[in-house]
Amino acid sequence: MPYAERFYRAAFYMLESQQDAEDAVQETFLKAYKNIDTFRADSTERTWLMSIAINTCKDMNRSAWHRYHDRRVTPEELSIPTDAQDEDALALAEAIHRLPPRHRDAILLYYYQ
Repeated sequence: MPYAERFYRAAFYMLESQQDAEDAVQETFLKAYKNIDTFRADSTERTWLMSIAINTCKDMNRSAWHRYHDRRVTPEELSIPTDAQDEDALALAEAIHRLPPRHRDAILLYYYQ
């Protein structure tokens, strides 16, 4: 899956949980498979899949379980699921993590799609 790493990274920033991000990526590909006939090619395949991934993460954040489960993490506890573990990558991840969800979504869609 050529896009899985990119979607995982976006889901991780939105859901703040490694397990939830993995679930979101899996759910994204299941939804895409079930709805492939709705793909109109108005955008690229990657953009279509990223919009499914973002919406899946939003749905997960709105679910009853997520509303009552305390998922707060400090930036120090936040593990970065990338191969670049240097200080700049950590600083960038912390900055994205602190953004309001609306702005975080825009950053993820623009830079990680």
